[in-house]
Amino acid sequence: MDYYAIHKVLKRHLRICGIKKCVTLHTLRHSFATHLLRQGADLFTIKEMPGHENINSTQIYLHTNIQQKMLAVEKLDFFNRDRLEI
Repeated sequence: MDYYAIHKVLKRHLRICGIKKCVTLHTLRHSFATHLLRQGADLFTIKEMPGHENINSTQIYLHTNIQQKMLAVEKLDFFNRDRLEI
């Protein structure tokens, strides 16, 4: 099945479900990679899913939110506190 055939099936199902938001195959690919990252998958694993040859290609799909950034900083604080207590 080629890109246009899959795109046509996607659009039909969006219409059947009453979804009016613009959703493309690229949107689904991007969302999939982002959800994998948020669930803890590493970039190199995510890179393999869509078949990217270069990790730089994968990074354009990935966005972090403010909560992820705060959790990352909190982890650093946790490790620093442990060192101070030792």
